[in-house]
Amino acid sequence: MKYRFFLYVALTASLVLLTFGCGPDPEQLYNEGNAFLKSEKWGDAITSFDKIIDSDPDHAKAYNALGIAHSKLGNQDKALLNFDKALKSGHAKGITNKLRGDILLSMGQYERAAEDYSKMLEIYDNSLETLFGRAEAYMNLGKLDMAIEDLDLAITTDYYEIGKHTLSRLNRGKLYFLRSEAHKELGNPTQANEDIAEACEIHEDYC
Repeated sequence: MKYRFFLYVALTASLVLLTFGCGPDPEQLYNEGNAFLKSEKWGDAITSFDKIIDSDPDHAKAYNALGIAHSKLGNQDKALLNFDKALKSGHAKGITNKLRGDILLSMGQYERAAEDYSKMLEIYDNSLETLFGRAEAYMNLGKLDMAIEDLDLAITTDYYEIGKHTLSRLNRGKLYFLRSEAHKELGNPTQANEDIAEACEIHEDYC
């Protein structure tokens, strides 16, 4: 009887180890996946984040990372699917909408892109990249006055005080370029010319 008892304890301990003691650590996998993202090893990143999802189907950050990796590989539908899952998990907000908005904008789904950018701006109202993206969506929807409002706000924001939301030099020039296009469409040639001159001064691509 004593032998059977010890055998039962040994088997139980083995099951506990198999359940909780084996397999890669999710945090370690997440760090590994991030390292792959930074080194642009998209396939390896996807493998790491897929393993996290296998053990935690509501891991919003892993879904976001998968969305980014798939978008870099040109798999926009898979990217959207992962951003959708991140939002459905209930643990994602703001940045996921911005990421999904970027994909929708690239796919020409301007109305949905504008909606996602608006949700991001409800949380981070000074996100230059989001204002920039929504302005592009509005331009393509013919909502020129709304585009100009976003571009005005983005242009007057202090780029050096908002850290990670700072736009690249090329895109800062594009803010003026887009606004010049909007003013041109609205019949404001003076403002359009001033903006294109500013764009050209910032980056030669707009000259």
